[in-house]
Amino acid sequence: MYSTGKKMNITRLKFSNHWRGIAFGLWHSADFDPEKLFAEYEKTFKSDSKVIVVLKTLRLSGRDIKVVIKRQARSLGIRDFFRSLMPGKAMRNCKMAMRLNENGVPAAKSIAAMQRKILFWTVESIYITEYIENSMSLYDIFFGKDPYALKYWPRVKKQIVFETATLLADLHNAGFWHRDSKAGNVLAYRNQSGDYKVKLIDLDGVKRYGILRRRRTLQTLWKLSETLSRFCLVSETDFWRGFRTYCQRTGVKETKMRPLFYELKSLTVSKRLLTIASDAYKEI
Repeated sequence: MYSTGKKMNITRLKFSNHWRGIAFGLWHSADFDPEKLFAEYEKTFKSDSKVIVVLKTLRLSGRDIKVVIKRQARSLGIRDFFRSLMPGKAMRNCKMAMRLNENGVPAAKSIAAMQRKILFWTVESIYITEYIENSMSLYDIFFGKDPYALKYWPRVKKQIVFETATLLADLHNAGFWHRDSKAGNVLAYRNQSGDYKVKLIDLDGVKRYGILRRRRTLQTLWKLSETLSRFCLVSETDFWRGFRTYCQRTGVKETKMRPLFYELKSLTVSKRLLTIASDAYKEI
């Protein structure tokens, strides 16, 4: 729909009932009517009191295009009240996806974003992205839910480890870090050649580097490794291979790799233990 590095066509969208938005491409407001988007969708990925994420086929410019639609209502609380004074998450994620793709960081491409504002407050938003065929989150891949991946596991695992490490390195080199880089926020998919590639699919946690750069870098790494460390399909060798790829692509010197790896390993173990303890407390 748009190409990395090229100037994109942005269409302003306007609807009734206080809805406004943007679309990447020469679309029209009629293509994205918020009141009709959630009629006759094909699959539900997530649904709770505040968020619903579905798969739907939209008719855009005479073509049927499968898209993922996320609708999110404002949560209650003081922090969420002040956040509602900012543009909605859909608008922020839409622009972040554009920035990442322009910088060569693979992220699910934006199609449109809308928000409904009442006076000064954003009360609801809708985000529409591309749907990626033959895809699963890293969580599901390493949980063993992809029969094709299991059949060719040694080769597939090397591809996924390399691609994920490269994605995080590209994110770092573009000046961003991810405060929630868990396995569920990275999508792995097979291309036409049968090779696996990855993309970021939830951009809420992507931030520009500021102060505490080293700490932010480590957080991006341990957050992902902590969520993957629970799976027997991932070994320490896999972590080392991915970490080494990351270091090579971000300019970390050879002499600093192992000390940094052991520091990251220690953080991963401690965070994993905290997660286990927290989960056990919730069950009690």
